[in-house]
Amino acid sequence: VATAHTPFGELIRLSLEETRRYRVQVAASGVAAEQQLNLNAYTLAIVDGDLQDLPFALLTQQAQQGLKVFGVPPSEGSPSEAFAALPFSGTLARPFYLPDLLDLVAQAVEDAPAAPDLAPEPAARAAAAPAPAQPVEPPAGVKPGLPINVSDSAFANLLEKTNALAG
Repeated sequence: VATAHTPFGELIRLSLEETRRYRVQVAASGVAAEQQLNLNAYTLAIVDGDLQDLPFALLTQQAQQGLKVFGVPPSEGSPSEAFAALPFSGTLARPFYLPDLLDLVAQAVEDAPAAPDLAPEPAARAAAAPAPAQPVEPPAGVKPGLPINVSDSAFANLLEKTNALAG
């Protein structure tokens, strides 16, 4: 997320990272965004039109190589010609509606080419893989839904003393 508005970028970052499906970097300047683009491979870039020093050429080059670029129109006025010329895959309104953001990102990631396996698993190791864990029935006398392992017993004892269903 490249934006001059740090709270806006952090809101997007937190919203996406809460799903535990995405890792998000926020860059407060074009220089920082360019450094991130050079260091890491990204599937998606969200570019704020209020950021004046964006690495437009680098974004365009990486968009041609598969990077999805979503634009956030500037808060006031019309976008610069360089910003408008970026090969956007879509736009994100400000303020954004969280389900729209999640749908937009999910669609972009879904459309991205799959990353190659770095170390394919040998067939012999795949054949010897352990069977998936089977659910265990709780012992008689234990309330359903409460943990039965020792590490959660303190929590289970506290939970039994409340009207709470989960914690």
